[in-house]
Amino acid sequence: RWSEIAQLSAETVALAEAAGLEVLAAKGKLARVSALLQLEQAVEAQTVALDVLAAGERLNDRSLQALARLNLSSIAGRGGEVESARRHIEAGLELAIGEPEIQIRLLLNKTLVGQAIGDSAMASAALSKALSIQLPDPIPELEQTLLLARLSVLVDDPRAAAELAKTVAAEARAIGNSFLAAFADAARGKRLCALGDTAEALELFDAALAFYEQSDIAIEQAKVLDSKAICLKSGGQLDAAFEALSAARSKERQANERQRSEVIASLNAARRESELATMIVEKEQRVRSLQTEAIAKQRNLLLWALAAVVAISLAALVALRARSTAVRAAALQGLQEARSDMLAVAGHEIRNPIQGLMGA
Repeated sequence: RWSEIAQLSAETVALAEAAGLEVLAAKGKLARVSALLQLEQAVEAQTVALDVLAAGERLNDRSLQALARLNLSSIAGRGGEVESARRHIEAGLELAIGEPEIQIRLLLNKTLVGQAIGDSAMASAALSKALSIQLPDPIPELEQTLLLARLSVLVDDPRAAAELAKTVAAEARAIGNSFLAAFADAARGKRLCALGDTAEALELFDAALAFYEQSDIAIEQAKVLDSKAICLKSGGQLDAAFEALSAARSKERQANERQRSEVIASLNAARRESELATMIVEKEQRVRSLQTEAIAKQRNLLLWALAAVVAISLAALVALRARSTAVRAAALQGLQEARSDMLAVAGHEIRNPIQGLMGA
């Protein structure tokens, strides 16, 4: 199911980005982060969450930024990076003003951080503040999560805690939230074991393990197996306790191996992207080189064509000048001949005037 959600959200993101819908693309990425976390692909989830944070900053969308910080705090907390988780939580709370649901979820993460570092005062304060925030509309899943947090942090009486966990599990099953129901079963099992009801506690542990195994969530299986091993040990079933503890370590290794494989896959993907980017740069450089060569050839051809035009024009001009000179020379020669003829006739008349008169 989570694999399908991850795939569908990736397709949604691709379509939204192609259409230029940045906000929709960012929301699709948030859905993908949730699915990736359930699939224990923390490295990719972190990359996607950082993309959402960058989009929120670019769009000046405080809600998107707060949601990205929420997811980044969850990722950091799961990886044991409590200080990083705390920084994301504090930054998210500043951004989530007017967003009660996001505020509650950030405070729940702060509660978990407090528990992780053994700061019960911090955990209690964060949870109390979360419980004081009013939601405009009921969100059953979030309300049940608050009950579970209250169960873990504020309820000291094991029996009361067991009853609260039972209520949460029933409500979770009623709305189809199997993950929360399994979590509540495991929490109830721990309280029942503390009360000495080992048999029922082991049944609850096995029910939670069955769900986590079906969903292939190795890290949660490891946590439940640890609780089961402690319960078995307290009941004197040492061999079974050792077997559960060994299984828990095996699931932890499986989860770590998945994370390691994901890191390697991410590195390989980054290497392939780098190689592709290098090829693209080389191709662009080659295209620019070819364009430069083509421009140079065109310029040379243009220069040759211009030179040819100039040569032809000069030849035509020379020919025209030569023809003009010949015409002028012929005209001058004609004038010269006419002048000579006129002078010859005039000289004859001047030399023989009487003959001219007599002839008249």
